[in-house]
Amino acid sequence: MPTLYVETSALLRVALEGDLALKQRLIEADRSMTSALTRVEADRAFRRALSAKRLQASTAQERSA
Repeated sequence: MPTLYVETSALLRVALEGDLALKQRLIEADRSMTSALTRVEADRAFRRALSAKRLQASTAQERSA
């Protein structure tokens, strides 16, 4: 598989919603790349999910690793 550009929303679907099909596609990519803003956007999404009690801190740590 060629290089795969990964949007923040796709990463969050895997991390927060457990999208297994998308996770497998990311794993199978030879290379992947993201925007320079991805880390900031993902961090903000995790913090919002934590504050809205849609995610527990221990789960956020596991999924962000």
